[in-house]
Amino acid sequence: MSLTLMPYRQALHSRPFRRLLFGYAVSALGDGAGYVAVAWLATEIATPQQRPYVVGFALAAYVLPGAIVGLSAGGRTRRLQPRGLIASDAGMRMLALGVVSGLALAGRLGLIPFIVLLAASSLFSTFGFGGLVSLVPTYVQSEDRFAANSAMAAISTLSLTVIGPGLGGVAVAAFGAPAVLGIDASTFAVLLAVVATVPGRVVGDLTGQEREPVARHGLRILLSRPALAWLLALTLVFFGLYGPVETALPILVQRDLHGGPSLLGFIWAAFGAGALVGGLAAGTRTITNIRRFALAVVAAWGIALVIVAATDRLVVVFLGIALGGLVYAPYPAAASTFLQQELAGGELTAGAIVWNALAGGITPVGTALGGPLIALIGPRSTLVTSAVATVLLAILFTVFIRGRGD
Repeated sequence: MSLTLMPYRQALHSRPFRRLLFGYAVSALGDGAGYVAVAWLATEIATPQQRPYVVGFALAAYVLPGAIVGLSAGGRTRRLQPRGLIASDAGMRMLALGVVSGLALAGRLGLIPFIVLLAASSLFSTFGFGGLVSLVPTYVQSEDRFAANSAMAAISTLSLTVIGPGLGGVAVAAFGAPAVLGIDASTFAVLLAVVATVPGRVVGDLTGQEREPVARHGLRILLSRPALAWLLALTLVFFGLYGPVETALPILVQRDLHGGPSLLGFIWAAFGAGALVGGLAAGTRTITNIRRFALAVVAAWGIALVIVAATDRLVVVFLGIALGGLVYAPYPAAASTFLQQELAGGELTAGAIVWNALAGGITPVGTALGGPLIALIGPRSTLVTSAVATVLLAILFTVFIRGRGD
């Protein structure tokens, strides 16, 4: 692998990609702040007894409906314009979050409308992801796509886990959660405006293969490519094993590290900082073997998690979680690049939507299952179990590959 900044320069040389990246960055920053506002607004409109449940339902409603819609979309998305898919997501988020903000500011937001509107805001989230993945090959040459995907992943990390939540917390304290959600809605208006001005793939220009009348479900498209099916299986187990970490860390901070919300925030900020560095650094390199790379990431994340769980020394915990972010960050960008290599046109759109639906939906499942596991064995043992299982996952898949002679 060769280290060079040229892939980033080449990717950013594309004016449409630069504009798309800007629109995505603005909306991601708003989303990072909005995530904090959603959780805080949930605590304000619920009774003290309802709060743990309402916050959980609100955050789940902000994520899971999009996964369900993405999985049920079938092959119908193959002939939809990528720009239209992004616009449907941005438009729905702008509208639903704007209504939440307006009702809350007017003092007329009830609990049920709040949850329903949050669910509506996420309905087309996987469509937006599929549109973004499909547009990158339109603007960027194949050899520079990993850098382009890494740039988008780095912006997502910076906006959703580092700057966005911090700004959201400050803004909620200063202006209130309803106002922050109104700002969040306006950032998706920016993305809408950008999407309206960038070129898109024209349906009439589809290749003969893409004009076939049979529209396969995105999952069938993925499973029909052995390499993609292999990576999808690895990703689902990997992300599922990661889920309990999000549940265990807050309890570990409270029970074992004797800290509060600020310590938890700093730990996640360390993860985000590591992820930002790892994602940007990976984009300067050329991956020649996606399987080896993916397995190395999985194994390294498991080792980093062992470091986090093995000590009460905060310095070591911070180093371990930062290392975890460093090695984890390139994985989503590598997966998107591999999708773009294996699929094209409408198949890429449909496959990317289902991929994001499955990958995005499995983590909350793992997070939910982490609760009973923590109650049974405690937060530290839960982290160790997740770490060891993740390392074993990498070993098992490595043995499987070598057994097949791949």
